[in-house]
Amino acid sequence: MKFAPQTHILQDGRTLLLREAEGADAPQVLSYLNRVGGESDNLLFGKDGFPLPVEREAAFLERQRKEERSIMLAGFVGEELVSIASCDALTARERVSHRASLSVTVRKEFWGLGIGRKAMEALIAFARQAGLEVLQLEVRADNTRAVALYESLGFEKMGLYKNYMKVNGQGIDAWYMNLYLDGPVLFPVKEEDLEACLSVIHSAFATVAEEFSLTRENCPAHTSFLPFERLRQAWEENQPMACFKESGRVIGYVAVAPQEDGSFEVKHLAVLPEYRHRGCGERLMAWAETQARQEGAALLKIGIIEESTVLKAWYQKLGFQETGTHKFPHLPFTVGFMEKAVT
Repeated sequence: MKFAPQTHILQDGRTLLLREAEGADAPQVLSYLNRVGGESDNLLFGKDGFPLPVEREAAFLERQRKEERSIMLAGFVGEELVSIASCDALTARERVSHRASLSVTVRKEFWGLGIGRKAMEALIAFARQAGLEVLQLEVRADNTRAVALYESLGFEKMGLYKNYMKVNGQGIDAWYMNLYLDGPVLFPVKEEDLEACLSVIHSAFATVAEEFSLTRENCPAHTSFLPFERLRQAWEENQPMACFKESGRVIGYVAVAPQEDGSFEVKHLAVLPEYRHRGCGERLMAWAETQARQEGAALLKIGIIEESTVLKAWYQKLGFQETGTHKFPHLPFTVGFMEKAVT
């Protein structure tokens, strides 16, 4: 089987079924496409943009099922088709056959439930298994939520295409974005990943402990000494967590935790020292922002060692602003608080 059907519990408690589209789905697929095109101006087609005979669409879907490196995924909530996502390998030319184009659409009334992320993660996993190396897409430059989602999945902005399309006569710019599957890939943390994630946290924060002379004696609560039980408890409480893996090895980690004021806090952002300065931290933070936004948070917060001027400057570069400091009696340093609007 090219793709095993997947089920996911959405943020509103309903169940999403992702499976490969087949010829019998043609009537629903055409109805969906003709409807979703009129729900936003983010697509290359508008309402009723697919005036195709059902038989032609059914034939296309069956041809797609026979392609080894291309796939169209249909997302259902109950009996309702709510998403279409596709991976189209560029097989017509041998020299670009390692590449594929991705696209995803979601019915407007189902936005904000995590469907787009689940569909994209499924496509990326399929592409990796199919031996593809580069995934590419185009997205409206002003569609900030979609851009943030793709960045959180590891896509990089390759360039801006000015006047990419026109909507009602107005030129719209778009980002070209690529994901290179031979590098680190972002995954949700599974139970079997926890020990490896803790090792990354310890290794990453050990350099901070050394810089500021933090030990178990003078600062036992520092993250470099985080006990496994704390991390496992957060996982059991369904705290959103993500890790970077390269060739199966965990090299980066981040989590976000809801706060009483409705904001989310970044927890334990960590990248192995030998993988720093490669953009891993930025991609983990993009994931954190997307998670907070999807949960309805207006702010993403972080607490850092105030004296760490390099780290503070890095967060400021990402759009965070300092909101205050506090000297806790049990810590040998001042804590600086920063936040960023994510709506």
